[in-house]
Amino acid sequence: MRETAARAWTAEQQMQRVARQAEKEKKQLERRAARDLAAQQARLGAHIAELHTQLAQLQKVLEKAQQEQHAAAIARARDEVEEDHQQALDCAKQQRAGAHAEKRAWRQRCETAEQRADQRLKRTRAAEKRVEELLGDVEELKEMLSESAAAEEQRSETGKFTAYPWRVRVAAMAELSRGTPPNCVAQNLVDAAHLFTTDGASFREPSNDLMHRMRQEVTILGETLSSYLVACSRRVVSFGFDESTSKQARSPNPNPSPSPRPNPSPKPKP
Repeated sequence: MRETAARAWTAEQQMQRVARQAEKEKKQLERRAARDLAAQQARLGAHIAELHTQLAQLQKVLEKAQQEQHAAAIARARDEVEEDHQQALDCAKQQRAGAHAEKRAWRQRCETAEQRADQRLKRTRAAEKRVEELLGDVEELKEMLSESAAAEEQRSETGKFTAYPWRVRVAAMAELSRGTPPNCVAQNLVDAAHLFTTDGASFREPSNDLMHRMRQEVTILGETLSSYLVACSRRVVSFGFDESTSKQARSPNPNPSPSPRPNPSPKPKP
């Protein structure tokens, strides 16, 4: 019994020692856990502070990068605006230079037009003077034709034939101007006299010598009328000399356009 009680007491003592030891180790573990927790909190706090510092630095770097990017964008926009402004300025300069060049060209055209107008005015005055002279000649020719028309065909005191009436001369000149040979014109006039008059048998046939002389008169008359046509024209398209005659005589061949109708009576000057 005594041994059993002793063993029980010894076991109880050991259990108490174990309990105290466990309690002591528990407290030590709690203190160590508290110290470790405090150390972990301190390290976490330092890490958090470091992260805050890094975050602040990153924010500063980001703000700086944004500022630099914004500044670069502003610089690019400013360069683009300056380039557009320079292009617009160059275009305006080119347009102004073109306007000045066009103005100078128009001024030169106006001066040239004035010079041409003066030259045309001089030529017009000279042509008007020439037309007046030709109209005077035409009036003289009309008077000569009227005088010859008044005279009848008859023999002179010496027995020679007088000049043909102007109507006969005009008809002969018309056939000669159409290219009829001179030796055929006389017979054509005789045939016409027999056809259109009752006393055609009394019509005197012109000689070939007279027809040849009249052909020369037709040539001179054609040159005169051509000169008159040129003088009365507002614009001459072409002007030359025709040498296709039988004797290669130079004959003017004008081509005026348009040709006004000739005015036989000149207008009186105020």
